Amino acid sequence: MRRRWIRYGFGGSLSVLAWLLSAHLDPFPVALAAFIATTFVAGTGPAILCLCFSILWISFIAQPAQTVVFTGGGVLLCALSTRMHRALARTAQSERWYRQLAETSAEGIWVLDELGAIAYANPRMGEILGIAPGLAALELKGRMAEEFLFPEDLAAERVRNCDRRGTLRDQFDRRLRRKDGAEAWVLVSTSPLVSDDFEGTLSMMTDITERKSAEQALGRSEARFRSLFENVLEGVYQSTPQGRILAANPMLLRMLGLNSEAELNEVDIASDLYLDPDTRSRLLERLENEGSLRNAEYSLRRLDGHVIRVVENARVVRGEDGGVLYYEGTLSDITETDGHDVANALIAVAGYARLVLEQLQESHPAHSAAQALLSEAERAGEISRRSAT
Repeated sequence: MRRRWIRYGFGGSLSVLAWLLSAHLDPFPVALAAFIATTFVAGTGPAILCLCFSILWISFIAQPAQTVVFTGGGVLLCALSTRMHRALARTAQSERWYRQLAETSAEGIWVLDELGAIAYANPRMGEILGIAPGLAALELKGRMAEEFLFPEDLAAERVRNCDRRGTLRDQFDRRLRRKDGAEAWVLVSTSPLVSDDFEGTLSMMTDITERKSAEQALGRSEARFRSLFENVLEGVYQSTPQGRILAANPMLLRMLGLNSEAELNEVDIASDLYLDPDTRSRLLERLENEGSLRNAEYSLRRLDGHVIRVVENARVVRGEDGGVLYYEGTLSDITETDGHDVANALIAVAGYARLVLEQLQESHPAHSAAQALLSEAERAGEISRRSAT
């Protein structure tokens, strides 16, 4: 309220001063000067008050026609002044709004000049770079943006700067170097500032450091899984209910006698791999009923015709509707293990046969049977060893 009375008092005082000076000077320029000064200093309301006072005292010392002309000109100037003040007020209000929007934005904002120096940075930009919000403008203004980039990223950034000089908008992920040297990842949207010529760049940045860290962690996890998948000593697969292999690791390819994943498309599991198609039917029935297989042992035929003995562990993967999407599991080749087990068993049989023969006289009725058992065990053991090699 006090400021308003001061403004109106200023307008009234200038009007009185103009009246006093009119005794020695031309009243019209003096009154007009008082009006204009009041308009720019005190605003439209006090200017109207000044105009009314001026019209009042001019009407006593001037001709009616002069008073009318002065009044009409004053009203016109007052109208123009009102429009001007309203435009200036709207402009000032817009500037305040845009300033508040930038200062309170959750996005980091900086403006670079044509040389790449920071002309403006909002508080959020300071937070992203590890600078206290209240010090962002002070610490960042005037510094080169390249100071906040890692050396290995400078070449790509300079290429982008050349594109922006060609008035190209851009959006990309960028790595920034914080004040403490740590990484800060941001999603950047940039626009060139252009009038007649390139004047700089406006950039808005969303902090995606957490998302980027999660992506990098996921990438490392996928790499570890891929390494495990590629190097595990068991065959790993995914297959369809229709009998097609969707994916297989290198061990399974070798186990089945395949040279590459491309050959998987030509394999029909039921007809190409199982010695007995009914075996697969029984296994699928167990999968449907139990949801998984545990240590299922059976024989498979490699694509080169060799028969191998395998142990399978598998499970069903279903969709939201309950239907089977695919099966996944592992196969272990136990062919060589079975051969060794048989050979070891035959060695034991032959050993027991020798012990029996040592205890029996040649005339004993069981002596010939024990001799025959020893001969057959040794022959079977030899056959087993040859098949294993």
